[in-house]
Amino acid sequence: MLARRVEGMTERLELSPTQVQQVRGVLTHAQGQQRAIREAGRLDGDVPREAMQALRTQTRDQMRAILTDAQEARMREMRAQHGPRGAHGPRGARGHRGQRGARGPAAD
Repeated sequence: MLARRVEGMTERLELSPTQVQQVRGVLTHAQGQQRAIREAGRLDGDVPREAMQALRTQTRDQMRAILTDAQEARMREMRAQHGPRGAHGPRGARGHRGQRGARGPAAD
C-alpha cells in the first residue's frame, strides 16, 4: 500500500529522486505511528482521535516542507478531487455494523 502511494505521488507530483526518498521516509514513519496509536487504542478500548488528527497534521506539515509550491498546489487539488475524509458516509466504508462485509438488516 505504501509503495503504491509513493509511486502514485511520484508520478502525479513529478517528485525528484531525493523527494521520493524523503516522502517515503515521512509516510513510513506516519504508518508506524498510526499502528502504535491504534494498538494503544485497543489496549484501552478507544482510538484517540486527537492523536490521529495530530499525526495527520504533522505528516501534512512534513510533506509541505518537502514539496515545491507547485507540487503542494497539485497535492491540494488531488485531495479536493478525492473528497473529504470519511466521504463514505457517517459510518465509513464498513457499514452500520462496523465490520467489513457485514450486511444490514435483511429486507422483508
